[in-house]
Amino acid sequence: MASMKNQLTISDEDLATRLWVHDPTHLGFAMTPLFQSFMIPAVGKAMAKLARTSERPPRDHELRIYHGYAYNASMGDADGPDGEQRRAALEAMRPAFPNIRKDFERIVREELLPAYDELDRLTYGLKSREDASHALEKLVDLYETIWTLHMQIVMPVFASQELYEKVFLELFPNKTATDAHDLLVGASNQFVEADRAFAQLADGARDVPYVRKALLGPDPISALSETPEGKAFFYELESTLERFGWRVGAGHDFYQKTWREDPTPALATIRQFLESDRPFEQHWQETVARHHRLLEDVLNQLNPDQRTRFEEAFRVAWEARPIDEDHHFYIDAMLPAKARSLLVRIGEILREEGTLATSEQIFFLYRDELKNMLSGTYPVDTTHLESRRALYFQYCQETPPLTLGNHSAGEWSKGEPSGESGVIHGLAASGGVWEGAVRIIRGVNDFARLKTGEVLAARTTTPSWSGLFSTAGAVVTDSGGVLSHAATVAREYRVPCVVAARHATEELKDGDIVRVDGNQGTVTMIRPQKS
Repeated sequence: MASMKNQLTISDEDLATRLWVHDPTHLGFAMTPLFQSFMIPAVGKAMAKLARTSERPPRDHELRIYHGYAYNASMGDADGPDGEQRRAALEAMRPAFPNIRKDFERIVREELLPAYDELDRLTYGLKSREDASHALEKLVDLYETIWTLHMQIVMPVFASQELYEKVFLELFPNKTATDAHDLLVGASNQFVEADRAFAQLADGARDVPYVRKALLGPDPISALSETPEGKAFFYELESTLERFGWRVGAGHDFYQKTWREDPTPALATIRQFLESDRPFEQHWQETVARHHRLLEDVLNQLNPDQRTRFEEAFRVAWEARPIDEDHHFYIDAMLPAKARSLLVRIGEILREEGTLATSEQIFFLYRDELKNMLSGTYPVDTTHLESRRALYFQYCQETPPLTLGNHSAGEWSKGEPSGESGVIHGLAASGGVWEGAVRIIRGVNDFARLKTGEVLAARTTTPSWSGLFSTAGAVVTDSGGVLSHAATVAREYRVPCVVAARHATEELKDGDIVRVDGNQGTVTMIRPQKS
């Protein structure tokens, strides 16, 4: 049987026979071998199960790895003329609409949280290799179960918002998809509540000169530990992280420390709110009030029959909208964070017995290698693990190609070049126009670099980045759509946003002065940085 590494990695034959497409919006960061070993099979099985239970015909969901990044095999146009199968699949989700929020809350309460409690018990009880082997098998099963639930949750959510958008554009043919989704802004979710909690910590810090100075300084952790005021602030932070600290900057992986383990990104987020000229609570109340004004204006333009049709579609989309972020909180963030705690403990057991040089080397094993190591059936060569670790960091600095392989074997829209020098075209995601200096943000280590009014430019963003939108003057991402994280949070913070700008983070440099037009979906160079 082929090793898990060979099963997961795109081979030369794969490149010769198929087209492979990277999705930076959902899996935009490099992944360690151990995370690949859990994530890729779990997503594949969940998608296969979804295909069996949906209106779409069964199709292979080939998800594989190149340089640590996930790629899908392009299947070509299997949707038939005019996308009938897609429409049928969307319509098939309608039975889930009436209870869309209740079903999600039930899954969280009855399935996700009990599963995480079990993971915690397994972690605390780990004492030996035998315990670790048992826990590893439980984690494999749990990953597959929870990612099946993930698909069960998100498909009705996406369907409800897509069908709502369709109704909106039919009723308002002169409007855009961004206009449609603007009406869904103002529904709170777990990440809004997290931003509120961090903003409240920032508000408290403003009134304590020493704490404020420490947060704005180069080493806030050390500075805060030196005085009673700083320690009191840290106690409040730890209490907040008990609830909201199950996150890492990349979104999907085991290797990065969570904010509970290393509060540096949380402190950087608090600093963003501290430096922001937008008081969070006032801003949020204005956002909610704006939602009501926009909705009333739309309803007043419709006759009774149109209004009934609009309200039916809108009501479901409004109920579903917070789930788009909340499922990230309870699955995309919390699952790898909880799993990381267990795997770190297994790594400690292997380090204590001398099998691994460091506990973090566990993340550079593939799952079958770890299983063999724990069972002792045959030794696993660990001398190459530091080389894998070095490669991982090398891959993290790369910008992976959007496509690989045989372009005649599949379909992929490359988009049309603008033909305009100095203009980057993308999708209009949040309205408004802003001129400012570019700041390229590649991960949590860059959070503190973003200054008030700068244009946040990134390959993609994750929910952990949402606090940055309080400081940014505008947002530009290489990937995404009108329902991507960057787009939805930009609308919540009412900052101009252009997504799907392809190679913006390669074409732009820190310090470039640009105009971001969130109405037209363009980024125009005004003045390059001085070299």
